[in-house]
Amino acid sequence: MRLKGLYILISYLAHFTICFSQGQTAVLSRNEIFDRMEARAKSLAQRMDEMSGNSNRVSSPAPRATDSNPSSFSPPPPSSELIIEGGGASPTVNPFHSESQIVESTDGFSNEVDDNMDYLQIESAQEILGDYYILPSFGFVLSSESTVHYNYQANYQALNVVKDLDNEMGYVVGMRAGVRFANFFTEFGIKYSSLDYKATGIESVAGFFGSSFNLNYDAVGSADILNFNAKLGYSFPINEVLSFNSSVGLGLSNRRNDFDILAGVGGNILFTDSISSSETVLSYDLAFSIAYYHAESYQVSLGYNYMNVAKISQFDALDLHYFELGLGLNF
Repeated sequence: MRLKGLYILISYLAHFTICFSQGQTAVLSRNEIFDRMEARAKSLAQRMDEMSGNSNRVSSPAPRATDSNPSSFSPPPPSSELIIEGGGASPTVNPFHSESQIVESTDGFSNEVDDNMDYLQIESAQEILGDYYILPSFGFVLSSESTVHYNYQANYQALNVVKDLDNEMGYVVGMRAGVRFANFFTEFGIKYSSLDYKATGIESVAGFFGSSFNLNYDAVGSADILNFNAKLGYSFPINEVLSFNSSVGLGLSNRRNDFDILAGVGGNILFTDSISSSETVLSYDLAFSIAYYHAESYQVSLGYNYMNVAKISQFDALDLHYFELGLGLNF
């Protein structure tokens, strides 16, 4: 009986010892498994960073789940987290910062970019000024030198003499109206210009019995041109109040030339004569101008206009250079 009780006591102690040792071994094995899993995760993350070239990745270690207290959890502050990758800087955009975002470049400087900044293109001339315009203008005109073929009688002989005409500065007035298509425009215009010219010189004239004498002559005249033209052009906006305009055009010109000559010898007048020609001929022109928009409905234009007018009967073609100031209305 006593041996049976001793056997039961020894069996109970052995069973308790075996259970305690098994429980201790199980606890140590579970912790070891967790440590190994964490080590493998860190090793795998390090290898992934090395394979992608981001060996300088810096991140804060995550807290253990066993050490955290759910009741003491606090949300992260609304700031941007900077992650350094490959020597550069990549910002994380803060969702609480709506007006601007901070961008840090590789040189260490940060720039604040405003998302609300608008970059507006310059509007076309049609959008700024309207579809139509009317532009009166005035100015002065210069002409290249031209010649006149003058026919006169000398000792009952018909002679044809070419005289050089010295053209003087004249004036011009005009009116033009146009239609805009974005920055393109087409216009129709009318202008009247007038200029004077003169010719002086000495002409050797054959006399009787093979003799000759010098004939002094003075001549004055004028050229009047009424021009109708159509142009096609383009406006280059410089800003909202200035633009550069260029155009080409064709037209019809009614040209009238008058020429009065007085000739004599030694102060004695031998004869006077007058000639006049009037014809309608073709013309072409090229124009450039700078336009200033004083207000939405008004503009000031300063321009240069080259025009070639074809020859008529006894007078050569004219190359005219116009310098005009225009005061216009947009609508």
